[in-house]
Parts: sequence; C-alpha cells; structure tokens
Amino acid sequence: MQSQFDRMCATGKLFRSSMTGQDVWDLYIKSFKEENNKIFRDPNSSEHNCNLCKNFLRRYGNIVAIDDNFDLITIFDVDTDGEYKEPCEALSTALKSKPVSEVFFETLTELNKLPYEKCSDKNTKFKLGIDKNVKRYTAEESAKYGVVKPGEILTFNHFCLYLPKAFVDTSGKSVESLMAEYRDANNVFERAMNDIPLDTLQLVHDLIQQGSLLNGQTHLYKVDQLITLKKQFDSI
Repeated sequence: MQSQFDRMCATGKLFRSSMTGQDVWDLYIKSFKEENNKIFRDPNSSEHNCNLCKNFLRRYGNIVAIDDNFDLITIFDVDTDGEYKEPCEALSTALKSKPVSEVFFETLTELNKLPYEKCSDKNTKFKLGIDKNVKRYTAEESAKYGVVKPGEILTFNHFCLYLPKAFVDTSGKSVESLMAEYRDANNVFERAMNDIPLDTLQLVHDLIQQGSLLNGQTHLYKVDQLITLKKQFDSI
C-alpha cells in the first residue's frame, strides 16, 4: 500500500473522493469473507474491527489521485490474493465510481494533535496512522474474553502510511482557510475555462504581440498558459 501511495504522490496532487471516510470503513468491514474476519475476544469484536484502523480509514481511506489519462487512482489498487483481496477490490471500485470532492492535504498543526509521532517542519515525511501496538492482557480480561491468557502479550498491526512533505502545510494557517483558498482558485479557474472562448484568448495573445495592449507583455505568459489549458479543457 505504501508503494501504491508513493505512486499517487508522484502525480503531484492528492484529492479526496466524495465517498466519505465512514463509508470507506463500513464497506471495508463488510467486504471481508466471514472466515477472514473471525470473532475476536467477544461477539461484538472481529479481527479487523479495530479502532486504530477505523480512525485511519475514516481519515485517509478516501484519498485519490488522478493519472495522465484522468482516471482515478486509490490506495487500494494493489495486488493481493490474501484476506484483503475482497475489501481492496470493493473499495477500489467504489472510490473510482465517485467524483472528487476536494484537495487533500494535512497541516503540521493538525498532525501534532493526532496520536501519531511528533513532527516538525524539518520532517521530509510524515507518519499517518499507527503501525502497531502491543497489549498485555490481565487476568480480568482473560476471564472476560476467554480467548486470551493472563499475561499474554499480543502485537497488533494497523494501517499506516508516510506522506511526503509536499502535502503538509507548515504555514500555521487553519484547514478551513487553506481549503477556502483551494476552492476559490478552483472556482476562478473553472469559470475561466467555461466562460472565456478560445478565440478570445487567442485574440488577446495577438493584440499583446502587436503591442496594442498597455503592459501586455507582462501578462503574455499567463495568457499563453490559459490558451494551453483551454485547449486541454475543451478536449476532455
């Protein structure tokens, strides 16, 4: 999964699916074959029904990226023949059937509020989730659950990924203000693509080249960029 996530990060931008993190968790749990998610400790707890994994999938399970063909990529696009085969296939299919809702990023402030490792702006990668924990069971827990012995130590492995620094904001701005900036940029760009005809952009380009617009050369680069993007936009 880390290798797949690295490929997603290499696209340069991460997004969130409109499929909620809670929906990701619910589908994950119900997609296991019964023999691959046996009861653990008590009837209300199964081997994969874990609070740490739940928190991870609710926060990060709906991250997606977009490849060069404008197809969605998910962290569940992995080859596995084991117990995770059905959940990964189900989540990959479900996430790819939903539109993107917003940009994904983390902030240094938020990460340091979470029970992961402490981090600073000097980190090159940031830990998302908790990879494992160890628990020693008491005599009372042994008597209650029946499947563990007093003093028995078990190691539990969980979902965990490492996020490159490029996707972590260290400015100190709030998540809300950063998201507003992304949304405003998206809205302005979308209006430009929908409302300004290509002919108009090309006309502006020609007028600048002719010296007919005051200080036009200052903005020529932006106009040329818009023309390139407009052609791509109209072809999709």
